[in-house]
Amino acid sequence: MTQSVLPEDLLEALKPDYVIPLVLWFCHESSEENAGLSEVGAGWIGKLQWEQTLGAIVRQRNQPMTPETSWAKICDFDNAAKPQRVQGKLKCEAVVADVLDKGCSLVLLVDVCSYSGEELTCYNQFSACLVGSGVLGRKQTTDKARVAIAIPNGLPDATLTDTISLNQAALYCLSGDWNPLHLDPNFASLAGFDKSILYGLCTFGFSARHVLTAVGR
Repeated sequence: MTQSVLPEDLLEALKPDYVIPLVLWFCHESSEENAGLSEVGAGWIGKLQWEQTLGAIVRQRNQPMTPETSWAKICDFDNAAKPQRVQGKLKCEAVVADVLDKGCSLVLLVDVCSYSGEELTCYNQFSACLVGSGVLGRKQTTDKARVAIAIPNGLPDATLTDTISLNQAALYCLSGDWNPLHLDPNFASLAGFDKSILYGLCTFGFSARHVLTAVGR
């Protein structure tokens, strides 16, 4: 139905091969998933939550089913069964683990611990780049950085080159992100940049597409 509408690379990404694994897992004896609703496509899977009305019985003995006569009750969400929401409180404590001098900027390494009562439930580490604040003679490396995934040694499996159009940031801002850092060179200069920079998610999109092109098949 969409073959004549969508571009070829998008059709390839949306093929049923990326839906079948979820269906097979649902059917496997190890899966405990039941009565759920999922959205899946292009290798992405999301879980949907839904509400159910109280409904109505439209079948009577020796009578034809007449859903139209009870349709208002069937669609009445005033007393719908809603998903149960889990509530709680988290306290987050942040500590600057280290400060690195990258020459043109400083990088702050921040550790954040999240507690539920006295129990540590989550740990995150963030890095914040302060453009134009470097050249202070501080160290450039640290042993306090947490490496989630080990970086492999050797040459890359593939190298791709792309050219991004000058109006790419303006096109991407149509998604609803109007941050002037990516559109106004004067505003970008206040943050220490020579010119406007591309959106991080837009850059990620280009990168992800190249990864899929190189190794996705």
